[in-house]
Amino acid sequence: MEHLEERAEKKPARKRNPSIKITNTGKKSHKVLAYYESFQEGKPDPIGQPEVWASKRQQLCEALPYYNAYQSGAYTHDGIARSILIDKEVSVRDKFDEEVVITSVGGGRLPDEETGRMVYKTDQVFSSIANAFMRAMELTSPVAVIAGQGNKISPTKLPHYYNVLDWFHVTDVWQEKNDYGYERLYKQGIVCQKCGCCTRRIEWKQWSCENDKCDYIHRVKQHLVPLSKVVADGMDSSREMYIDNDVRDERLKAPHKGIRFSQSVAGSYDLYNYDVPNESGGLSGSIRHFKSNRLINQQKDGPNDLFHEIQTSELDLKRGVAVHKGTTQETLTNHFTQNFGAAYKYLVAQDSKAFGEAPPVIIKATKRMVWAGQHTLMKSHEPYYPFNECLVLGYFDGSKIGFHDDGEKTLGPTVATLSLGANATMNFRPKRKTHIPSLDDGNTRARGRGRDVGDSAGNREKKDRPTILSIKLEHGDIVIMHGREIQKLFEVCSPLSPLNILTFNLQHEVIPNGGLRFALTCRHIDPQTLLNEDERRTAAEKGTFPPGSEQFDYDGSILATAEFPQQNRGIHISNNIKAKLEVGELHLSDVEYILQNLAKYTSTQTSLHNA
Repeated sequence: MEHLEERAEKKPARKRNPSIKITNTGKKSHKVLAYYESFQEGKPDPIGQPEVWASKRQQLCEALPYYNAYQSGAYTHDGIARSILIDKEVSVRDKFDEEVVITSVGGGRLPDEETGRMVYKTDQVFSSIANAFMRAMELTSPVAVIAGQGNKISPTKLPHYYNVLDWFHVTDVWQEKNDYGYERLYKQGIVCQKCGCCTRRIEWKQWSCENDKCDYIHRVKQHLVPLSKVVADGMDSSREMYIDNDVRDERLKAPHKGIRFSQSVAGSYDLYNYDVPNESGGLSGSIRHFKSNRLINQQKDGPNDLFHEIQTSELDLKRGVAVHKGTTQETLTNHFTQNFGAAYKYLVAQDSKAFGEAPPVIIKATKRMVWAGQHTLMKSHEPYYPFNECLVLGYFDGSKIGFHDDGEKTLGPTVATLSLGANATMNFRPKRKTHIPSLDDGNTRARGRGRDVGDSAGNREKKDRPTILSIKLEHGDIVIMHGREIQKLFEVCSPLSPLNILTFNLQHEVIPNGGLRFALTCRHIDPQTLLNEDERRTAAEKGTFPPGSEQFDYDGSILATAEFPQQNRGIHISNNIKAKLEVGELHLSDVEYILQNLAKYTSTQTSLHNA
């Protein structure tokens, strides 16, 4: 449990639901019972009887001058709290003991869809009830506390339904926010309540004390985050966005003139093509941005379903050691990861789980990237090396990663990334020692936001190259990066991937726009580059899709994996036409032409049938 008294002293930065702490004045001579546990049944009998009690609420309201609230729990008069009834609505951090009562006040509660109970679902900017308790605190005005038998945290039986306990003073009033459990606060470390060890959050689901001799675990419930919380409007915009490295979102512009850009269509996606030059004037490789849209995202097993499913799947995401492992200067990555398929040995080493152990959401997502990779290589008439590895990355709100590169020799020439959740901007820039005439604008001063691990600020300021391409990534988008030479020349900055994970040795950066985000990145681990036969055999076993995974095969079209009963074929055809209009494959004039011809065809068929 968090130290509420300490949190009460902090000024909240955002909307929160108010709670109060009430301390007994000690004016009465009889002992106040410690109300602290669960249900009335099975509890021990109380010691003594309350001096004032009632069996009906109206009795309280008509007999007590300090309580006249038929509906709400708290009673105020002249803007000052006079009393509070604590009955069946008990919050998780409510508490009773002989001297202290902690309870929640104010509105913001709605019936829970599953249990029917009243729960907090909305944050409040203002609460007159909370203000009344603050006034009582400022004036040291006593507040009567009444407990009902519906209260679950009484350690003894309550002798009557309504029991006036005593007069209390309000000592603290603070606000608590209704969070999902992925906000920045929840990635911070804690102090172990058992041994006092300062503990980082290494695991996605919980804090586990870093003292090897301690078994303390702290969990905060993570609620399902709806897409509306993390995805901006205009998800299916047909216009590509480019962001200059210096000016962020204030000014949009095209990629560097040295990059060859074109636009086409792939399946139901808009496809943005970037061909990147090399030092001799040829091509170092290509970047393909498959732009998703609402119709794609809303299909069965589409990005919307994947975002929901990945939050509820057991992925065992963890933060790995980025630098100085085992020393006092050990530093963890900003993100949480888990690898599936063949082992991927990047800077942050970790075990890999076989595709056969992967939750279905991993296979579904990988199949989408397989299609995008195959489409890219088919268009360029180059061989496709099948993806046999998928790295899953989870980011709490506000996580990011700076520019970095990767020289992993076990990787094939193609990398695919699927973005789920919050939007982000992916930036590319040439590596420092490269000289690409078509990208050199005569200005090699540092303009990048990120840095390489180990660089000093002075060296970074002298050598960093400017960003030459920025891509706005939205929920459901897929990016394919292909070309072995790219790894020698460019770097990318991106929270899509951890330090040193892209095949291209690109220094890369993705600046998230806030909110929960997942990125899944697929590669081909070349078995011929592995050290021995055992590693090659393990990679082949772990990197093989399990039986039945073909049901998730994907071809880029709307509802590609869904089964359609005969009676729903018309709906399926209609959805495909709408999707083609959405992504620009069809225009309204085309649809009008089709409808005219269909009308003629229908008329002809009817005439033949009648004949």
